[in-house]
Amino acid sequence: MRLSITAFAPLGLSLLLGIGATGSAQAVATLVVDRGLPVANLTTPNLNISAGVNRSNVDWSGYTAGGQSFITGDTFQMPVDQQWTIDTIRTWSPAIPLAGSDTLGSLYSSITLYADLYSNLGNDPATWAINKAGTISGNTSNNDITFTRVLYQDATAPNDDYQGQSGTWSQIWQVDFKNLNWVVTPGDWIVFGVDAAALTTLPWSNHASNAALSNSPQQDADDFFTFINMTAGFYGDWYDCDSASDPECVWGNSSDINVQVFATPAPGSLALALIGLFGLSAARRTEARSTAARCAP
Repeated sequence: MRLSITAFAPLGLSLLLGIGATGSAQAVATLVVDRGLPVANLTTPNLNISAGVNRSNVDWSGYTAGGQSFITGDTFQMPVDQQWTIDTIRTWSPAIPLAGSDTLGSLYSSITLYADLYSNLGNDPATWAINKAGTISGNTSNNDITFTRVLYQDATAPNDDYQGQSGTWSQIWQVDFKNLNWVVTPGDWIVFGVDAAALTTLPWSNHASNAALSNSPQQDADDFFTFINMTAGFYGDWYDCDSASDPECVWGNSSDINVQVFATPAPGSLALALIGLFGLSAARRTEARSTAARCAP
């Protein structure tokens, strides 16, 4: 028995639109950029101070100098296959000292994600496409910003938390900036930075890692990160910290800010996919009718 693709067209439509059994649209964002946290090598852990020159993890914080404020950031590229709507951008920070009883809210009053096309770097970050800000209370935030405490995967205690250059230990917090609804074109390069308003002398820092030593996907890593100038409205220099000539670096390896991006196909991309699906269905029906006509007595 020969089955027609027409019978499966409604199923294809449901899959493309994420329509469940109830008939309601449930678009599911998928991971499209993966530059997540490093993991320990099973034979030689590349995490924290004990790893020595093989250490893969580091964090970079912003600073203020000459009346100008800088935050740390980086770039990533969207997939080139179709137009996307970015739903969530995820970053990490060793934000809370392991010792003591601090919460995110006792150390920081608010947090902000800044993001825009790389071509707009010369613009004031306050005017960038994404300025996702939320207040912090305890270990929670508002405005679709969520915090989750995480540990390094495949690591054994006590190397499951983050150890700073001075030897102090910190909790690692994952930050999800959700419901961004940002439509970008295929292959767009995006620049981003995250900062939080500190209530103490402890500045917000963003987790980074060396791509070659991370033992995890490090998509779009180029061994550079940047300081974004929040005061003058332009980005700072790009730093490759395996060079002793970089005054901002106190580490011997290159690094990129860790980031993951979750997105759904933009409406235009879905429409094109549906056109292709139903075009194929129509072609099959035409072929079937032609075959039937040739076989008719």
